[in-house]
Amino acid sequence: MSFAYEEINLDTKLLDSGFSFNQEARKWFADYFGVKRFSFSKQMAIIKRKAEVEHDTEMTVGDLILEMQNWDQSKTNLSVEEETYQWNNFVRDFFKDQATAQYRHRLKVASILWKKVRMSRKSKIYHHDLLKKYDREIKEYK
Repeated sequence: MSFAYEEINLDTKLLDSGFSFNQEARKWFADYFGVKRFSFSKQMAIIKRKAEVEHDTEMTVGDLILEMQNWDQSKTNLSVEEETYQWNNFVRDFFKDQATAQYRHRLKVASILWKKVRMSRKSKIYHHDLLKKYDREIKEYK
């Protein structure tokens, strides 16, 4: 059972209360922020997920708003969610590259390349040049 618009306030608990990111919450946030349309952000999902993982049953809607307003971009780079987004984008771009069709077990090859990219200081995105750079490590999959 989820909250109705009228039941949501700054003290509403995010967990174990019935609160969810639904249409009622969307209307409430739109009114709170004084906007016509409100969309839930990736930041909000990350903050809520962190509360779930840490079993923070005291976190409220007000705390969520405060954390959103104080959002530090470096948190994103360290979060499990952000790494998942990066991995998903990496794999999508890897599979779009027609040159990767030559490999058996393409996901395995993408994984090998992702580990190399993830450990580097460079951006965590797929580039065709990675196939050449790490050819020795992935040639057995051709």
